[in-house]
Amino acid sequence: MACLSGPLVHLDDHVNTGSMTLDRHHPPTTVVSLDIERKMVKAARVRARALVQRDVPMARIELADNIAASAAGVSLFHHLDGGKHIVKATVVLPGTTMNDMISMLTLRTAQQYSRMMQSLLGDLVVGAITLHTADATDESDSLSLHWLTLQPPHQRDVAPPPRPQDYVYLQHTSMIMGRLVSLWHSITLPSMPPRAHVDRGTFHQSGFVVTPHANGHITASFFLSVVPTLLSPSTPLAALCHIASTCASRLLSTVATLSLPSHLSILHLTPSTDQCHMMCQTQSKPHDGIAPSRQQAIACNTCQQRPVYLSCASTKSYNSSVNDHLCALCHTTPTPLSPPTPTHVTTPSSIAGVHSVSYRHPPSCDSVASPASSSSSSSATSSAAKSTSMWTPRHTLSLASIPSVLYPHIQKHANRLHVTPELEADMRDMGQAAVDALLGAMQTPMLALTPPSSPDSHVVHDVELYEANTSHLYTVKAVVTLPPYNMLDVMALLDMRTTSGFRQTMRTLLDGAFVDGAVLHAAPPSSPQSAESMTLNWLAVQNSKVHLPHRDYVFLKYGNCYRRCSRNRRPAVIPPESTAETPPPNDMVAVSVWESVDLAACGPLPNDLNILRLNFRRCGYVIESVAPRSGGDFDGIRVSFFMSEEVLSSRSVSPLGKAWVVRMAQSVERLRQGLMEQYVREGRRTDDAVPRTVPSVARSSSRCHCCAKRFSLLRRRHPCQLCCQIVCKRCLDKQFQLDLCVACCVPTSVSLIKYWTP
Repeated sequence: MACLSGPLVHLDDHVNTGSMTLDRHHPPTTVVSLDIERKMVKAARVRARALVQRDVPMARIELADNIAASAAGVSLFHHLDGGKHIVKATVVLPGTTMNDMISMLTLRTAQQYSRMMQSLLGDLVVGAITLHTADATDESDSLSLHWLTLQPPHQRDVAPPPRPQDYVYLQHTSMIMGRLVSLWHSITLPSMPPRAHVDRGTFHQSGFVVTPHANGHITASFFLSVVPTLLSPSTPLAALCHIASTCASRLLSTVATLSLPSHLSILHLTPSTDQCHMMCQTQSKPHDGIAPSRQQAIACNTCQQRPVYLSCASTKSYNSSVNDHLCALCHTTPTPLSPPTPTHVTTPSSIAGVHSVSYRHPPSCDSVASPASSSSSSSATSSAAKSTSMWTPRHTLSLASIPSVLYPHIQKHANRLHVTPELEADMRDMGQAAVDALLGAMQTPMLALTPPSSPDSHVVHDVELYEANTSHLYTVKAVVTLPPYNMLDVMALLDMRTTSGFRQTMRTLLDGAFVDGAVLHAAPPSSPQSAESMTLNWLAVQNSKVHLPHRDYVFLKYGNCYRRCSRNRRPAVIPPESTAETPPPNDMVAVSVWESVDLAACGPLPNDLNILRLNFRRCGYVIESVAPRSGGDFDGIRVSFFMSEEVLSSRSVSPLGKAWVVRMAQSVERLRQGLMEQYVREGRRTDDAVPRTVPSVARSSSRCHCCAKRFSLLRRRHPCQLCCQIVCKRCLDKQFQLDLCVACCVPTSVSLIKYWTP
């Protein structure tokens, strides 16, 4: 009789198995009678209920330095029960439903189990095999037997090195007291004796407990308890903490990889062996119940598991070449595009043994989406080294030619990126939803913010700062008022449709914080003469301190112009005559949002590069005209730049995180500098716009072109870099790092090339 009263389950008389080998092509099979299955399910539910009701005081412990950076956002707890260590790792999973977690933790096939273990434990997995799967009797109840072999984590000063451990255990997934419990409990199989050179470990009431909360968020706790036996010595506490924190932190990325909003379809990477296309399916949003039986569902042709509901995490893909419906776990190249699960950085930590390396000023490469576009690289000028950077000015001319080691990892798979027109339409819907959220943030009352003072901080006088702190998001709004430039020129600057243009503009705006960047895909406007801009970008920036890992983001950048008086805020169609001298109407507002997405082609970079993948939420620019004070035309344009940082609900934003958000928001001060630099670059590229060299007539002129004063020994000649006219020093605009005369810097004379014009 099967019993779970002890740490082991003996099935001597009911299990008939052959020899067991770690062969992925010929996995072993275990035949368990239906009566034994029922008894195992009944006993497992008792253990699962005990796991949920476990009420023991657990002390919180800090993450070790070697796992703190990779396990950001994980809370670790420990309890010693006799000679048995109990470790709990807790992580918050916002944007996930219980149906998503049921689909993820219900592993009915060997393929699903192997991939899930690789996702949760990574390089620690030596072998993962499913021995037996019970027939499904309930949508929320599943039972399977597994064989897992783990390589122990690397431990310093341990001699001899620990041997691998294998586990023969049952996994039972069920709903207990409104919580989803995935129980891992070791069993004993006579045909599965311990192998040589491998220690046999025992799971005791381990597994996941997923708890829903009233605010819509879900908390996942991974319990790990290993019982020491004669065949397996006591596992060190450091190894248990490493395994538990790894499972919890990698669950975040697993949920993000398999999640998909209801209004988005799948972004597919075309394999090199066959042509697979994704078919977008529009489904209604599932309810948060346990078993939504009335929703449309299609069974996976590979695993034949219970119907896969088209919810946020269980995504269906369609392979037209073989006419198959595949679930997210069985799909060979799942590449969804969705807002990822947040990754939090709560404590200043760096990866052990890795030194922070500067990767600024990478070689210029064109966008993967536009391979025919020309590549250009702008060398750093001498004035760039003297600029007042918001970050520590450690990027000097000697580092300007260092090639980036980050971009090849992004470029490795980005050339296989395939974006269909249907996906572009879904991206447009996502961008418009992000615009709604950002314009809603404009109406939210925010408190005035005084930037924190530090020895290496740069004081920005012309920028107004405001802050708003919610339970999960800390937002800073930086507002700057510019001269009356054409609003469409600012949108043309923020378009950045090529990698070279993206790097040039972001290097100017972010100054010393910029590390690297690329344009993964650039979509054309939805209609002619429309100011819509939609691109997929990758950006790497510095952290708030030198010793902290760099940050990188993969995000959707969507921009458009809107009529303020329109109730539905329909996009404004830009007539051809308004793209040059005629300014747009005063009731127009321009928005350029940054919203993070998940691309399997651009996953997190390797840990040895010392960089963390984080997310943009409600970030971007809002450009509006300033109302005139006493009639006439508007006095200028007001640019509001939103930058946010995701935080845990139980914590506030850290001082370093707040300093990083403030400094990033203050970069809006350099928007005018970027506008003029782009104007000069475009003027130099135009053949008939300005002369290449200073004309001989202007060179021999004895008077200033602007003020008409005569040159003398004290009043020297200075050529304008744009119009090439000779002016005096007083007629040079000193607000920019370029030698431009005041006539060229007049806002009405600045006009950039619009991407929506032929």
